[in-house]
Amino acid sequence: MSNYRPVLLASALAACISAPQPRTESQSPAAQPQPPVARKEPHVTRINGDALQDDYFWLRNKGTPEVESYLRAESAYADALMKPAEALQKTLYAELLSRIQEDDSTPPVRIGSHWYYQRTEKGKQYPILCRKPAPEAGEQVILDVNALAAGKKFLGLGDWELSDDGMRLAYTTDETGFRQYDLHVRDLRSGKDGTEKIARVDSVAWSRDGKVLFYVVEDEQEKRPYQLFRHVVGSSGKDDLVYEEKDHAFNLEVDRSRSKDFIFLTSGSLTSSEVRFFRADDPHPALVLVQPREPGHEYYADARGSTLYIRTNSGGRNFRLVTAPVSAPRKENWTEVVPHRDDVMLLDIDLFANHLVRHVREGGLPQIVVRDLFVENRGDRRGAGRTLERPLRRHHLEEDAAEGEDVGGAVDRFAAELFGRHVAERPSELARARERGAPLGSGRAGREMLREAEVGDERRLPVFPEEHVLGLEIAVDDASLVRGLERLADLAQQAA
Repeated sequence: MSNYRPVLLASALAACISAPQPRTESQSPAAQPQPPVARKEPHVTRINGDALQDDYFWLRNKGTPEVESYLRAESAYADALMKPAEALQKTLYAELLSRIQEDDSTPPVRIGSHWYYQRTEKGKQYPILCRKPAPEAGEQVILDVNALAAGKKFLGLGDWELSDDGMRLAYTTDETGFRQYDLHVRDLRSGKDGTEKIARVDSVAWSRDGKVLFYVVEDEQEKRPYQLFRHVVGSSGKDDLVYEEKDHAFNLEVDRSRSKDFIFLTSGSLTSSEVRFFRADDPHPALVLVQPREPGHEYYADARGSTLYIRTNSGGRNFRLVTAPVSAPRKENWTEVVPHRDDVMLLDIDLFANHLVRHVREGGLPQIVVRDLFVENRGDRRGAGRTLERPLRRHHLEEDAAEGEDVGGAVDRFAAELFGRHVAERPSELARARERGAPLGSGRAGREMLREAEVGDERRLPVFPEEHVLGLEIAVDDASLVRGLERLADLAQQAA
């Protein structure tokens, strides 16, 4: 609904201004403000043999006194023309603002050892990024964008990424309004920023040890992300260029796998893509190419343990899902996991320790399908070799919602249905069992709780039945349901 507010406001103001009003002497045509007239200066740009005539090309020279003078004149004309509706503007703005919950907070999402969320405060324009070591613990403000914006005309927060140990925060800000982001690094123990201020950063990823940042910068003229650099936090020397995308049709993006084991570098155009990757603990990365780019072939990769999961349109325009060993990622080693379907578009995937989440569109409606990889690959008392999948229909989801709700940690009937499971014991029953002195390993709940979840190839931890899917952000229509699930997640933590 918020996307329509500017349109409705503009329409209302235009209607009020254009409505017939009794004309006074001061409102005669001669007294009406006159728009500024930009001068014409012939300019021809030749592209592919065509001559493009643009008499206002000189307005591209932003920052020059002549251009700034003209823009100020345009603003003054707009203010003068809208002056009769000034009181109405304030009334409409106050009404719209009264319908917005200014003191608000996103649901917390657990990253590492902390729960992270953003909140807003009444009267303040920008969000505040916070964390807690536990849901009921005290709050630590790690980034107050309002404080960063003090004294500035504009500030936009871009990406933010945490180091694995939670000690450092890499974040980007735009002070121009042209989506030109500078990279900063904050020490979360002291709350102070380091010396880094790296210009035109588009995406960023941490190394495993939290000492190195890999970041992609954009070309100044094309605004095309095209170079990957390696930066040692705190150093002032020249950063190492790791890779450069020289094809002007392709954009470059760096991101980290959910398992934290690998860093992926994706080159993508409108019709094809190419992926390289390296281990996150490699201080001097040697990029591994998954598959050389081909016209019309789009593919995207993620990793779980020693296996790559690749979403590819090589079998059809709606994409299919294949796997390949990390050690041999080329197409000849691909194994199909989810075949192409003419009536279902595979939009994206999310990988967890024991689950594969597919984002699909069927019949024009978005859906989420969750596959239990533990049961399918390992086998247990519920039936070895069975594919356990659970589709989540459109009435549960709002794919384009602004904020996702973390529902993966709730041990309850809804969470059990969400992942195709049936968990008999509730958190309250587990707590009462503890009070009675019953060992956690007794009964079905105990066996489920102590079952080990695969994390990569080496580290294995005992978890609740669905604890390992925390961080699955699904937008849910019913906010009260989300709050209830969060409370159940808290009870599950207490029962542990």
